[in-house]
Amino acid sequence: MKKTGSKREIPHQNRDRFPWQAAVAFRTRAIRGFVILAIVAYTLGFYACEWRPLSEAFQRPVRRFEIFPLVLLPDQIVSQWTGSHGEIALGDRIPALATAFIMLFAAFWWGSWILVGLRLENRLIRGENGPLAILIGLAVSSHLILISGLVGLYWTRWLLRFWVVVPLAVATWTLLRKLFAQRVWNPRGAGLKWFMRSSNSNATGRKDSGDASTFPDRLIFTGALIVFGTLLVLAAVLPPTDFDVREYHLQAPKEFFQIGAVTFLPHNVYANMPLGAEMHVLGAMVLLGDIWTGALAGKLILGLYAVAGAWLVSVFTSRYFGSVAGLAAAGIFITTPWVISVSAAGLVDVALAVMVFAGFVVIWETLGCSELAKRGGKFFSPSTDAKGTLELPQSAVGDVGPEGTQKLSAIFAAGLLAGGTASLKYTGLAYGAVPMAILAGRLLWRNVRDVKTLIIGIFLFVLGLGLAGGGWYLKNLVLAGNPVYPMGYALFDGHIWDAAKAARWHRVHSPPGFSPFTLAKDLLRVTLTSDWQGALVAPFAVLGAVKLRRNRLVFHTLVQVGWIFLIWWFFTHRIDRFWLPMLPFLCVLCGPGFATLGELRLRWLGRLVVLTAILWSLLVVTSGAAVYNRFLAPLAELWNDPGRIGQEHVLLNELYSRLPHDAKLLSVGEAAVFDLRMPVLYATCFDDQPWERMTKGKPPEEIRHELKIQKIAYVYVNWLEIARYRSPGNYGFTDFVQPAQFRELVKAGVLVPALMPADTPNQLFLVK
Repeated sequence: MKKTGSKREIPHQNRDRFPWQAAVAFRTRAIRGFVILAIVAYTLGFYACEWRPLSEAFQRPVRRFEIFPLVLLPDQIVSQWTGSHGEIALGDRIPALATAFIMLFAAFWWGSWILVGLRLENRLIRGENGPLAILIGLAVSSHLILISGLVGLYWTRWLLRFWVVVPLAVATWTLLRKLFAQRVWNPRGAGLKWFMRSSNSNATGRKDSGDASTFPDRLIFTGALIVFGTLLVLAAVLPPTDFDVREYHLQAPKEFFQIGAVTFLPHNVYANMPLGAEMHVLGAMVLLGDIWTGALAGKLILGLYAVAGAWLVSVFTSRYFGSVAGLAAAGIFITTPWVISVSAAGLVDVALAVMVFAGFVVIWETLGCSELAKRGGKFFSPSTDAKGTLELPQSAVGDVGPEGTQKLSAIFAAGLLAGGTASLKYTGLAYGAVPMAILAGRLLWRNVRDVKTLIIGIFLFVLGLGLAGGGWYLKNLVLAGNPVYPMGYALFDGHIWDAAKAARWHRVHSPPGFSPFTLAKDLLRVTLTSDWQGALVAPFAVLGAVKLRRNRLVFHTLVQVGWIFLIWWFFTHRIDRFWLPMLPFLCVLCGPGFATLGELRLRWLGRLVVLTAILWSLLVVTSGAAVYNRFLAPLAELWNDPGRIGQEHVLLNELYSRLPHDAKLLSVGEAAVFDLRMPVLYATCFDDQPWERMTKGKPPEEIRHELKIQKIAYVYVNWLEIARYRSPGNYGFTDFVQPAQFRELVKAGVLVPALMPADTPNQLFLVK
């Protein structure tokens, strides 16, 4: 007799009883097919895009995939890293490396003191304490250098010695006690005990897959972090090549060091904007008593903001989405060519991005988690353990009780980071300080529901902002009469600024248009065609956002991305690197986006796309396309490398050795003068030109007398730069400077033409 419910009948019964299983299987296959098609289409489109920087260099259309053949020519790449005769020299970097890492250690130590003093170290996951302590310490130390530098660099020198020596002394004493007394002094006050705990401990209670299937993913991204972190350090400690860096990011600290104080520079409008990151350059110069080594040490600190950002992105993403997602997020961040290019060049856009993200992390971890715990909100989709219980981070679960000083402490810490963003750039106010204030106030109100506490929180946020960034705005208010000099002329006027300069500034720094076509084009540029965009950011961020579309953290992350994009599109002149503050938030989405491929059984696709993108980024960085890649060459050669500064600047530096020590160079049109060893008078294209001020309306003999009083030995005219400024749509340049003036002064015997390279229209004149 046939038994009812036998094993042979179960498949037929299940098929009849559960017809939805076939529909689910079909839906899963359809999703997998769509994901494969979308990622493959984007990847092929990415590598097929025209590559503007190389197209301009080679005067022909160049596609991104054309760099892949270089993988067959590693000897040609490596030969670019060494000196002109194959020399390898890393020992000459040691003073700059040591200075940078000592200053970073001091920033971490003092930042950890601040976190411990505010009782926030236990409210954050252990791994987050490290990068947040470093960033808070850098923000505070930068502002201290500014305040002391306004009085005089003599006081800055003693302040920096105290700032650096105390952490080193405490660390040395702790180490000696451990080695010789077989006991460890309790370093909680120094912020070391909690930092040295394993940052891999899972504070969220989430079960992370540690099986062999994820080992290749961990290996790939860990290797990428190590390789690209090393390349970043090697590139960041090299002399600068970027125009803006040589014009003011390093030139302004150099002039402050030579003057002996932080002050108003009437000839360099950019040097009067917030220069919070550049204060580390000035601090290194003051500590070492040397411009050139200090510049490299400070430039390295600017580059290492990216490493702190990758660290913070990794820990924050791991907390909510697992360690594989955290490694993926950090790996995608550090391998994006924009991060390496900007950080190694000495620009501050990545530093701004990291500070904005750090402010969001502090607010979310200390206020957002407690709100969700109180309201029973969900972090994950789904988010339950084996028993069906909602999982929440430990800091959130234990934070529902007393509504007291810890929340206000978090608001103050967020204010410090907001001040750090405001000290880096004026856009830091819009990108970071404003959304931080809105998010912090909203979450504080939902947690406390008390008007008095909200008012105190607002006061503490503003206080923190002022202590870490307000000095720049106060400096400009006192010295220029305009806290946001040179902007806001209609409201504040401004010292030596006028309506014509303000109109020219506004014209070239305004958005180029607001049509729907322009919006679509800029969205495509950010996601696909941007010069140094990575191949992994857009597809994995979209995949993560779609997968976790009901996740509250993802929602707030997307709000931050949308806010930054709108500010970039509506209020800036849309330079590509100005949207980089979106990148850490996008990488947080990239982590779970990559992990989703494993859930869809598409690990092979994810690894193939990731390995291809990492290889492409590695070739971009090591071949010199995105960075100055003389990683191993002697610094003595690099400082006067014609490929870096041009043959004309090499000639000017050679002339310096033949001049009296107080003889000066008058530069006309050229403002990127950091590498010039001789004293130089110059002005940016927006400022009054010294040449016009000395010569306008004066006869030759009076001009000769004026040049003699100013101790001008040579006059250098960069006609190429002047023509670029005067080109349509560019910044503009005074019409007063014309070739006929110099011909007349040569005829009058005031100037004597000097020999210049044959392939340049620029001119050099000796003052007779």
